[in-house]
Amino acid sequence: MSKPKGPPPGGPFLVDSRGCNYDIPYRALLPTKVENLLVAGRCHSATRGAHASTRVTATAMGEAAALALSKKSTPQEIRGAEVRELLRKSGGGPFTR
Repeated sequence: MSKPKGPPPGGPFLVDSRGCNYDIPYRALLPTKVENLLVAGRCHSATRGAHASTRVTATAMGEAAALALSKKSTPQEIRGAEVRELLRKSGGGPFTR
């Protein structure tokens, strides 16, 4: 595998010119075949462009793990809306839903 030379076409950053936010679904942190495990960043399957966004999912993963522990449940039993609400309350991101 060769290392890419220079930034990708269009520059090193992707900007949504419409100013829109988008969500990364909680299910993206949940492996389909392993229970009681969360993955974040480059540990999951995604396109190169998607990895640029998902590299910041570690905060959500930490909140989900703490929530599962406090409820004595698995991450798979936690609702994404609960994690989003915890992040919103702590100032973890701009959430529109």
